[in-house]
Amino acid sequence: MAAHARAVDPQLVQRPVGARGGRTKKLRDLGRHWAGAGSGGKNELASDAEILGVSLPETYFEPETCDCWPEHWDALQVFLACGTQWRTIAGAKSIIYQALDYTAVYGHPRYARLDYDEQERRLAQVQEIERGALEVIND
Repeated sequence: MAAHARAVDPQLVQRPVGARGGRTKKLRDLGRHWAGAGSGGKNELASDAEILGVSLPETYFEPETCDCWPEHWDALQVFLACGTQWRTIAGAKSIIYQALDYTAVYGHPRYARLDYDEQERRLAQVQEIERGALEVIND
């Protein structure tokens, strides 16, 4: 076993090797944004206007953006490329998203061409993005 490897309870969040605390939050924010929550959650102005029955012109809203750190860009590209490869369960009233199909992730050229250590780091980043998306997508 490598010196940096350690047993991790599956319920705990595993950080990418060498990552500091804020990096996993940034990765999860990318997943939340992808799943439709935007960078900070639901758009309060739009929901308030809807509740009040007020229609606002489209030009009133600025497009929502989400910052992506340069070291997360490649992981985001893998996640986006595999965005149609979700394992799902048909529920009574909806589809429940479980996780990405990792065989699709492993086979993607942006992932498959990496050396083993880089694959481990990249997969951990993709999984953080996935966790952020799952926080939103099944609500």
